[in-house]
Amino acid sequence: MRYRTRPEIRCPDCYLLKESCLCDSAPQITIRSALTVVHHSAELFKTTSTIRLLQLAIRDCTLHLRAGSIPHERPAPIIKRRPVRIALFPREDAVELSELALRHRPDEIELIVPDGTWNQASRITRRDPHFKDAVFAHLHIKEPSIFVLRDQAEKGRTSTFEAVAAALAIIEGPEVQKQMMDFFREAVYRILRSKGLHRDSLRDA
Repeated sequence: MRYRTRPEIRCPDCYLLKESCLCDSAPQITIRSALTVVHHSAELFKTTSTIRLLQLAIRDCTLHLRAGSIPHERPAPIIKRRPVRIALFPREDAVELSELALRHRPDEIELIVPDGTWNQASRITRRDPHFKDAVFAHLHIKEPSIFVLRDQAEKGRTSTFEAVAAALAIIEGPEVQKQMMDFFREAVYRILRSKGLHRDSLRDA
């Protein structure tokens, strides 16, 4: 039986195998901006999802589950947590995140991030009310993803965790990204170890 079909052997918070749990190592970083993640519910219990690690890394990370298009569903009211709402997704009309960050203080910004497969995330940005009236922004990520557990189909695509870390480096400062990535590397290493893979499988970043 596969591990992902046996949730009782996994930590309910980090979702690693209990013997590999890294919750005690979670940095729980306090940021000045607000972070909201709209997560496709089909990804929630997949072992390749990084959303649980993101919630452990960032204190007060707000998560909303999206189950897809449900006919006649009445949407919940959207609480705008900051006056400047930036959606992190590379639509055609997206602007460079660094340009937006220069115009506003961190405590004015709410970063809204879709989480799922590429197609799921694209649909979320079109259908979910959290993205209505948000300004879309994109990143230039030069380094390859270290998340070797999931293939990134195109150059520049990366895990949600790594994308948020890169975005917060621009909004909050590089120290936030460093703390997040140190935690993320350890998580990926422990997952590789639990699968019997060597640490050399983890790319440096």
